[in-house]
Amino acid sequence: MVSTEFPFLLDVGVILLASQLSSELFRRMKLPGLLGAIFAGVLIGPNIFGVVSNTQTVNAIALFGALLVLFVIGL
Repeated sequence: MVSTEFPFLLDVGVILLASQLSSELFRRMKLPGLLGAIFAGVLIGPNIFGVVSNTQTVNAIALFGALLVLFVIGL
């Protein structure tokens, strides 16, 4: 049974799990892992399957991801 006491943490967990799995799948297909993370975001986001429908959560994770990517590439 899934607890709905902390829906933000559940959404973050789903986002991280889907991103990691799709990134690994794309790497095995000899494609960049970042494409897998973007693909997972499109699939589980509020527009296609709606697994994560809280747009505030999606925006917060997207902002954090963009900052992390910029940090990694050194800008």
